[in-house]
Formats: sequence, structure tokens, C-alpha cells
Amino acid sequence: MATPILPPLNAGTPGILRRTAAPAPGIVHLGFGNFHRAHQAVYTEAAIASRGGDWGIIGVSSRSSAITDAMHAQDMLYTVVEISPEGSKFSTPRVHTDAFVAAQEPQRVVAVIGAETTRIVSLTVTENGYTYSPATGSLNVSDPDVQHDLANGAAPRTPIADRPRTSAAGTNPR
Repeated sequence: MATPILPPLNAGTPGILRRTAAPAPGIVHLGFGNFHRAHQAVYTEAAIASRGGDWGIIGVSSRSSAITDAMHAQDMLYTVVEISPEGSKFSTPRVHTDAFVAAQEPQRVVAVIGAETTRIVSLTVTENGYTYSPATGSLNVSDPDVQHDLANGAAPRTPIADRPRTSAAGTNPR
């Protein structure tokens, strides 16, 4: 199912959907899914409203461009709906400054993480990213992405990737 996209903004659009200037990026978030957008982004927006600051978020999806494409088409805006017994509350976080897909631009991931303006790198791992095996109670080492990471530590596909480590002497201890 395709991600629904808001129509393009025009002069007659109510002010609530107009893009105000986003804060300068200060956060790079890996795992640009629903959980991040409905929680971390909402709390970041509240913190900026309370205290100010350059805490805009660059969202990085692992492999899929569905959310990044929708975000770009909607001027980095979306709606969060909070439902409670008291009723529904709608908000439009305006903290995302950019979004891209790590698998399509791996060098860009390194560049935004290493940027002088980046002060926080955060990560959301939800059930699809755990690569958990209920049978063993641990990492599913037969998962194709885990197998890839074990063989290609320099180009990981999972957050649990087996990355090469360098000792203090600068040699690889493996």
C-alpha cells in the first residue's frame, strides 16, 4: 500500500500547514519510522518551543524510500494524532530538516554524523530491526541481513552489525 501524500501547498492553504523555518539541524536520527516521528520528533518540537535551539532532525531511513519520499513531497511535514478518552489531538511537527535513505547514500550518512553541527545521533530499532530468534532467545544469525553483516562488516544492513574494531595500536585484532 502506498503512503498517502498531502497535496502540494498553495496560497490558499490554511496557516497550520504552512512550513515555517525549520531549526538548523543538530540531530541525526537513524531509523526514520513511525515511532521516531510520533515520539522523538514530537518531544524535540516541544523542547525547542520551550527552550529554543538548533535541534532540527535529519531523518535517515535504512533501505526504504517510502517515508523519505513522502516527507519531501510534503515539505517535511506530517500529522501526529494522539487519541485518548478525552478526545483526539492533532499536531504537525516542524523539526525535520531533511531525510534520505542510508542504502542509497552511505557516504552521506557518515558526512551528516560527522558534521560540526551534529550534536546528537539517535537510533530507533523496532521489532523488524531486532533480528531476534524466538527459538534461541538471541540474535537470529541465519537472518540474511545478519549473514551479510557478518561477511561485510564495513557495509552493514542491521544496527547490530559486526563492525571491525581497531585496537589502540591501530591494528585489527581479528
